[in-house]
Amino acid sequence: MNKSRIFCIFSLSFIGGAAVASFLYPRILSDETVYFLAILALIILTVFYKNKIAAVASIAVLFFILGIFLINEKLNDIKNLNLNGKNFSGEGKIIKEPEKNGRTQNLIVSTDMIKEKILIGASAYEKYNYGDRIRVDCTLRIPENFSDDFDYRMYLAKSGVNYKCEKPKIEKLGKNQGNKIYTGIIKIRNKLDGNISRLVPAPELGLLSGLLIGGNKKLSEEIQNNFSKTGMTHIVAVSGYNVTIIAEYLMMLGIFLGLWRRQAFYFAVAGIILFIVIVGLPSSAVRAGIMGILLIWAMKNGRLANSQNAVLFSADAMLLFNPLLLRWDVGFQLSFLATLGIIYVYPILENVIEFMGKI
Repeated sequence: MNKSRIFCIFSLSFIGGAAVASFLYPRILSDETVYFLAILALIILTVFYKNKIAAVASIAVLFFILGIFLINEKLNDIKNLNLNGKNFSGEGKIIKEPEKNGRTQNLIVSTDMIKEKILIGASAYEKYNYGDRIRVDCTLRIPENFSDDFDYRMYLAKSGVNYKCEKPKIEKLGKNQGNKIYTGIIKIRNKLDGNISRLVPAPELGLLSGLLIGGNKKLSEEIQNNFSKTGMTHIVAVSGYNVTIIAEYLMMLGIFLGLWRRQAFYFAVAGIILFIVIVGLPSSAVRAGIMGILLIWAMKNGRLANSQNAVLFSADAMLLFNPLLLRWDVGFQLSFLATLGIIYVYPILENVIEFMGKI
């Protein structure tokens, strides 16, 4: 049993624990059962640590329990919310670029008084930006699900938003109070987007914007449908395709500028991270970014890149940071399923097509 196989077992155990706790919610294992399994695994590991199979199995159980524990902790916090229906009056800061939808825009605000993120609906005609400081008066409500097909409450909760503001009254108090680096990155993105809009006509505008900063909002509905029918939506979605282009050209640029390969690697890593932040940190971009960094790290060190372990490492890192992504982020699910399809299903289909061509 080599290191790669052991890493795969531990990763799958952690993901499996998170999946059990997420998809069989509210829960099938009590806290007492989880603690008992953890203690039992530790005892087996202590007694049989010289037995490789027993040691790996017991550590795998611990990773499985870790996945369950992280999900349960998050869900317990959501379950114990106690401000529903309470009046709120206080200050906060907009921590994400507002998302406009027709005549309204959504503001995600981190509040000072209750240390919670709240969702505020505001008029799209009012100018709000990341880092603006506001005062808001409203009634806090736990978001309600509008249908059985979509868990809107958990969709917000996986981003740390547990309350909506009902009938908000908003007063802007200041601006540019966010993270200076992130503020600068947002300005770069907006400048780039503005230059593309000014120099490139539609529909090419939507394609170039999607390639560089992701998203298909500037494509007409007809063109979006055409991309979907031809299976090319990934071109304008932030994915491994974009990150591959960024990493490859940054490596070449670094070497062209006279950097050693090791220095060019860090240059490319910085560029990948910058790109992911510019496009808004969607799950598909984060996954692709982690995998891209791992793959060029393997190239830098002259090692073979293991796509399977790269995918698992990406999933583990993201779930450690936010375990709710596994069930309640469709982008996370589709991104990893598509990547696994490329790794495992595509070679099979390629062989089938090649075989059929010889008949």
